[in-house]
Amino acid sequence: MKPIRRVEAQNNFGPDPSLELLSGAHLKVKGQKLFEPKFHEETGDLWTPTLSLILEVIDDGTEEGEADELTFSDRCELKIDETLYGDLGVEDDKEIRTSKASNFDKKQRDMILDMDNWTIRSGTKLDSFLTCIHGKKWIEGKVEFVPEDLIGVEFIAKVQPRTGKKPGSFTDWNSYVSLNRPKKKRKAASASGNKSDTIDLAPEDEEAMEQAFSK
Repeated sequence: MKPIRRVEAQNNFGPDPSLELLSGAHLKVKGQKLFEPKFHEETGDLWTPTLSLILEVIDDGTEEGEADELTFSDRCELKIDETLYGDLGVEDDKEIRTSKASNFDKKQRDMILDMDNWTIRSGTKLDSFLTCIHGKKWIEGKVEFVPEDLIGVEFIAKVQPRTGKKPGSFTDWNSYVSLNRPKKKRKAASASGNKSDTIDLAPEDEEAMEQAFSK
């Protein structure tokens, strides 16, 4: 048997940098993974479904650019369908998030593990992010949530350091700004309104107007 070689990992999954970019940074989605709900095999703790994003700092918004090209992971939680609170015997999301497998019977556990029962609720971080990316199309239900399509997406957001035991950073979901501004729709001229701004002036009138404004 040949000895097994040791090689350097192509990807470095060390601790995320702790960043504070409160003026807003230009970020790019480099990777994504959607974690489905599950109960911990030993403790029974519920792990709610989460979208994890690997974000690269394209421009940290500073002259020094010390955070440029750094990457960090951010995450957005999905929420259980609120209409299922009664069936699950819970009152709110906090009770769901802190629950264990032993809190539910088999039917309830199956409901919780079914991804169809989890939603991107309005007013949440993930909803805010998708609204930033897709605009009104997302709000009006004209575009679907496809995690793979987020790769390469760029946006602006404030970045803050995590305060928990694990170092890292997260985006302030109230600060998302799209890099793609929507094009304005031209409004048709009112049939009954003042049409003077649509009428060409005679050459002598244009000359008089220019002389008036030059005084």
